[in-house]
Amino acid sequence: MPVLAKWLPEVEYVPLKQDIIGLLGSPWARPDAARPLLDEFRRIDSRDDKPGGLRWSIGDALGRVADESVLDDMVAIATDPRQGRDRQLFVAALGSMVKARDRVIPVLLQLLDEPEVAGYAVMGLGKLRVGEARPAIERFREHPEAWVRKEAKKALSRLAS
Repeated sequence: MPVLAKWLPEVEYVPLKQDIIGLLGSPWARPDAARPLLDEFRRIDSRDDKPGGLRWSIGDALGRVADESVLDDMVAIATDPRQGRDRQLFVAALGSMVKARDRVIPVLLQLLDEPEVAGYAVMGLGKLRVGEARPAIERFREHPEAWVRKEAKKALSRLAS
């Protein structure tokens, strides 16, 4: 893991950087890989990254390796609209922060009002099984996007069990 983390900011060849990000997103790298991934996310200019590119991949990897030790960074990115769609998987990852649920739940509830990340906030609230979020999640059963409706139904079923 330290070798991969060392090379991550040095590599410029995008396919190789993608591979390194993927490896750092492996469960065996948890939680040590979270900080280097966050640092790399901040280094990449969003204007230079295509949709679904490196920043998206880093969000995906962080969803597997981030823990409460990087919660402040995760919340900062998840709640910053300037990060655009690249923050979507950061929002979903907040649903894995079980030990910090008292801090994460209000953030996820707030993000339900932001169309760009609302579906991912629904996902996070479902993972955390936040019963008091039921009324807020219900409205997403009629969302125009099918995947958001599916996530809402999944989250509501988790709340029922």
